Parts: sequence; C-alpha cells; structure tokens
Amino acid sequence: MIQFEKVSYQLREPIITARGKISTRVGYFIRIRDHDNSGEGEILPLPGWSSVPYQDLEKELENISRGINFVPSDEVRSGINMANWNLKALQIGAPLWSVLGGASNSIKVNGLIGGIAVKEFPESLERLQRDGYSVIKVKLGFSDDFEKIKLLSEVLSSSQKVRLDPNGMWSLGEASERLEYATKTLGERLEYVEDPVSTLDELFHLRKMVSVPIAADDLIRKKGALEYGLQNKLMDYVVVKPSLIGGIDDTLKIAKETQSNGIQVVISSTYDGPVGLRTWCHLAAYVSPDLAHGLGTAVFIDDKGMGPLVPTDGKISLT
Repeated sequence: MIQFEKVSYQLREPIITARGKISTRVGYFIRIRDHDNSGEGEILPLPGWSSVPYQDLEKELENISRGINFVPSDEVRSGINMANWNLKALQIGAPLWSVLGGASNSIKVNGLIGGIAVKEFPESLERLQRDGYSVIKVKLGFSDDFEKIKLLSEVLSSSQKVRLDPNGMWSLGEASERLEYATKTLGERLEYVEDPVSTLDELFHLRKMVSVPIAADDLIRKKGALEYGLQNKLMDYVVVKPSLIGGIDDTLKIAKETQSNGIQVVISSTYDGPVGLRTWCHLAAYVSPDLAHGLGTAVFIDDKGMGPLVPTDGKISLT
C-alpha cells in the first residue's frame, strides 16, 4: 500500500549556481506499508536538473496507487525504490548501509560554496575550514572564476582538496584557460573539476588539452553517454544523483560498471529533504566508503529532521 503527501522545505539561504538560484524544495513524501513496517521515500524534483516538473508528480503517484500500468519518471521511480529499500531494512532489522553490504556507519562529505560574490568568498571558505572539512566543492561558471581560484590557492592548506564545478557553463576555450590556471595555482590540491563543459564532444577535446582529473555528472545522464565516456576514458570520477536516475538500484548498476573500469563514484544530493538525504548517505557508505560525497547539504535545509545529518568535522554518522 502506498501513501503520499505534499512536502515543502525552505533553504536557509539560496544556493546560487550557474544554472540559477535554488531557494525551496517542493515535492512528495511517500510511505509504503507492509503489515507492521512502513518504508519512507521522497520525491523532490530539482528545476533545471529534473526531467519532470513537480506538477506532474501527483498524477504519477495516483496512477501507481491505482495499479495503472505506465512508465513513471526517474524521480518517481527513485522515490518508490527508496521507500522499498527502507522498508526492507526495517523488515531485516538492520541499518540500510549494512543491508546494502557496507561495513562503515559513517561517510565523509565535502563542504560547499555556491556562486556567491567574491567579497563573501574568503569568509565562507574559512568557515568551512573551521568546521573541519578536508574537501571543499566550489560552484564556478561566473565572471569571477579566476579570482575565486586565486583565493583558494591562497587559503587552502596542503592537506585540503578542492572540487571545481562550473555546471557545464564553460566553453572549451574557457575551460582550458581556467583549468591551466587552476593547475598552476592549486597543484595537487585540485581533486577534480566536475562537468567543465556542456557536451561530451567538448570533453573529448578538453581531455587532450589539460591533465586535470575530470568528474562527469550531467554529461553522462543521457542514454549512451556513460558508455561513450567509459570507452573514450573521458573521466576519472562519476558523480551520481540517485534521485534523478531512478534510485538505489540504478545507482548500484552505474557504480558496478564504472568502478570495474577504475572510475571512482561520488554520490551527490539534489538538496534533498531528510528522508532522501539519509537514504543517500547510507548508499554512499556502501558504494564508496573512502571518498568524500556531495551529501553535506543538511545545513542548507530549514527542517528539524536534518539535525542528525548535519556534518561534524566533515563527516556524517549513520544509525
């Protein structure tokens, strides 16, 4: 039996990306019941990234509850899959990370700096350092990219890593120029750049121009894109947002395929609510227990359910 209800979460402050501003998260909380147990799921489409608008979700969920045969969106599949896995963990009586096959009850996460103004950048960077993050992700794709990279080079210690993310907004020429500068100023502190350009063809050419480790996210979500990327050795990491691709089962398939090719897997949030974020943290503990994941987003959501998911010294403990 499936139940669903609308939910809305307000961000404590907007996240600015090269694609726009994220200030609220709206969608559905779902529950799948089986006798005495109830598995929770969550569906929160992210405008600009999701394939389905929030307005279409209710019809899909009603079709599922009525047993109507149709092909649901990836976001709805993810929420249903999430609830089923959480139900399974309750039935077994073990934490989800253990049910999946993991051995660690905690994960590392990266700190995040959105597309803020340069004048605010040093304070945000120093705050994340004080909070104990050893890996920091920075949203780029703006006119002040060079200034921010310079500030990073001046503030980061030799033991800290940075991930640059322009959300595919750089042209091939801009990517080459900025990454050459980043390599020169940051050196080994630059862990990777995520989606530096907007197409796989551009990435193919960029790969020959710079030696920076590449992480692919949106670039590999279209059909056949992951296979093309693997065949041409276009990336060193893949960043997976489970909520956008169908959930845990689809993520496990991608992880198996990429890790068998020597590619590392980072699990990332879409500024999820407490149910979704908790589930993805358990999944990350199994998929890549030694990597920092993009799941330190509880601090951005104004909801008391986020309390246990707020990182301490760059880590989240799971129960």
